[in-house]
Amino acid sequence: VTQIGLDAYVDHSQMVAWATDLRNGAPLAGVSIQPDNGGTKILSGEDGVARLGECDVGPAPRLDSGGVTRVS
Repeated sequence: VTQIGLDAYVDHSQMVAWATDLRNGAPLAGVSIQPDNGGTKILSGEDGVARLGECDVGPAPRLDSGGVTRVS
């Protein structure tokens, strides 16, 4: 069971992920986020936000097939 909430928004050029603590809604810094396609891992910033460009996410991310990101 995780205490990490993750929202992800994708458009034609990037994915923006926002990690929060499910207990209190506070942003979580240092959460490792990696696209399912094996792209570069990045860490969320102090605001809980991580941005992945198209080259990291891939041209057509699929949110409905098991998720785009792995969170640890």
